[in-house]
Amino acid sequence: MPLYSYFVAREAAGGFGGFVKVPFGATVLEPFLYMLLFLAVYAGINVGVAKLMHNDVSFKNVLARYGALAIIPGCGLVLANFLQLISLNFVGALVYLVTLVAFLLASVTLVFSIDADRETEGGLDSFYGLLITSVVMMLFFFLVGMSLVDRMVNQMPFLW
Repeated sequence: MPLYSYFVAREAAGGFGGFVKVPFGATVLEPFLYMLLFLAVYAGINVGVAKLMHNDVSFKNVLARYGALAIIPGCGLVLANFLQLISLNFVGALVYLVTLVAFLLASVTLVFSIDADRETEGGLDSFYGLLITSVVMMLFFFLVGMSLVDRMVNQMPFLW
């Protein structure tokens, strides 16, 4: 995902006569590290929800399930990057948007996949597990987003 953003930003910067340089580290590497943090938090939340569902899964099991569900969206991202690289911008953006929806469906499907392997009765229903996962991830996004906005505001020179 960050690589696609880099290609789009580089293409847009080229429209300004090449005067604007797009930094690779700030555009690709830093968001990639944030995405790894997101994945670890997401898997941890799903392990916690699985425990509430009375299902015994490990952290590696949850990561493996999500990885299996994210194969097709991952291929879509590779295709979107390739299309952006060869300057098929509209088609690349369309594939990218479809891929984002596919990632959302994969994350929703993960909770139902964990619930399908439950061996004991009782525990949390998959709907409530999905609700808990969504609310906690929204809080996490809010906290990380506020931290990023605060950092950007502190780095900006004051205009007044």
